[in-house]
Amino acid sequence: MKSNLWEEVFSKSKKFYYQHLVSFWIEDYNYFNTCTKILDVGCGIGRFLSFFPKKSIGLDINMDSLRKARAQHLIVVRANAINLPFKKEVFDGIRCSHIVEHFGPQDAYELIKETARVLKQGGIIIIQAPLLSPRFYDDITHVRPYPPNAILSIYFRPPMLQQSSEKLPYKFKLLKVRWRYACLFYPISSIEPSYNPSKFKMVLFQKIISMFIAKIGIHSWKKNGYTLVLRKIKDNK
Repeated sequence: MKSNLWEEVFSKSKKFYYQHLVSFWIEDYNYFNTCTKILDVGCGIGRFLSFFPKKSIGLDINMDSLRKARAQHLIVVRANAINLPFKKEVFDGIRCSHIVEHFGPQDAYELIKETARVLKQGGIIIIQAPLLSPRFYDDITHVRPYPPNAILSIYFRPPMLQQSSEKLPYKFKLLKVRWRYACLFYPISSIEPSYNPSKFKMVLFQKIISMFIAKIGIHSWKKNGYTLVLRKIKDNK
């Protein structure tokens, strides 16, 4: 009886978290509201796609994730992020969330170049990535962190890479940089669908505190991630 009650409390708390609290982190996605065709590079099981199911396409290399996304009737394709299977200037919105850190410098450059290629003039690209933290390399697929200036150097200055010394043949305007702050209680726990309720203790409280810290801009707290919002603009040259 006690176990069932706890399961119910956990289920309702998780639903509230995803419906309301997580909106703080996805407020940047309002930039996509006026887009007509959105690409999610590294879509995973399709959580972002569910916000714009009728105008989004997800791309991932992991078949298990794609199967889960398709089970939700989401549109996804299997392909490599550094060789996008789309023509030039197809999308007016692109999201790359927590994917660039899985690539070395040369492939990271190719990823940025490919997303720029398939983005329309005036289109929006949102890049989200973690910064170096004590837990960064807990994920063995993480290659290295890329601070915002490293990403912006690809968009705005020629990268110092052996085979990619050219500047991107596109122009961009930086609209926004937003930092994600470490939680009050480190490490941060995430509420996942498979999360064991018996281990669920202060996760919601941690999330609320970390969002409050970020919202009021207490910069003394350790930053552990960021969001970049850029717009592709016309090159008058």
